[in-house]
Amino acid sequence: MASMADERAAVGHEPRTVLAAARVLGSHVTARLLVARASPHAPPDDRCDGRPSMGTPALRATHVAARGRSLRRLDDRRARREPRGAHLMPAKSTPRVRFSLARAYRHLRDADPVLAALIEAHGPYAPRPAMDHYESLLRTILFQQLAGAAARSIQRRWLALYGDGPSRGEGRYPTPEELLDTTDEAFRGAGVSRQKAGYMRDLAAHVVAGDLDLAGIDALPDDEVIRRLVVVKGLGEWSAHMFLMFQLGRPDVLPTGDLGVRIGMGAAYGLDAPPTPAEARAIGERWAPYRSVGSWYMWRAAEAGRGR
Repeated sequence: MASMADERAAVGHEPRTVLAAARVLGSHVTARLLVARASPHAPPDDRCDGRPSMGTPALRATHVAARGRSLRRLDDRRARREPRGAHLMPAKSTPRVRFSLARAYRHLRDADPVLAALIEAHGPYAPRPAMDHYESLLRTILFQQLAGAAARSIQRRWLALYGDGPSRGEGRYPTPEELLDTTDEAFRGAGVSRQKAGYMRDLAAHVVAGDLDLAGIDALPDDEVIRRLVVVKGLGEWSAHMFLMFQLGRPDVLPTGDLGVRIGMGAAYGLDAPPTPAEARAIGERWAPYRSVGSWYMWRAAEAGRGR
């Protein structure tokens, strides 16, 4: 793994101004209109920040009590216990970068002058911190097809159903068993749609049954991770790609199904419109084996295009 000194030496200590790549990052009307909803990793309001937005003190015990009739009663011991188990993994066990960033920068600069300009303009690759695997997948389902602010509001109300988290006043993610015990009324009261509640229950059921071993998923190759995740309702190839990139820190993932990545490509390469998934795959071929890093800079290019 690259040291911090290696990373700083490769890209410089401070992000450079976007003007350094002005000729590359041309204005793109489509990017301005669509990038905010294109991906949960598209900034500004959810820029590669996978940490859950937690509730405020106002959403604390009083909110839980108001939902109490909707949530099946849990015994005191179960309600107080930490949501940790064989199916859960602490974030510290999944470093967000598991490859040499210095090597990645050298390769991408040599392979693609457009990426060289983007690296200069936006500074170091900085993916969001890894979460617990199970919680990350729940968050992925919850945030699907929602703008960041709306998703975070629903998330706060939903997490508050399960009591305080590590910090008092914050909600917490439920264990799989607690989630399966949550009633339709409780989900609905928190703003979680019936469809998403079903997806979350399906994830929890797979974990409880042992069909999805999240404790051992780090050791699997990319294709096998995708195969195991897409069995769960609500988790498709895009969700699996995000999990590989930001949870497992895999270096060579190109999410061609992500509209934000394709909008960024259109802006960065001066295309008349965002490329198709097939065209995006061809553009990204030169980035291998560091296509995750290249994709991250496409989100940054989309952000720059939106702001112009």
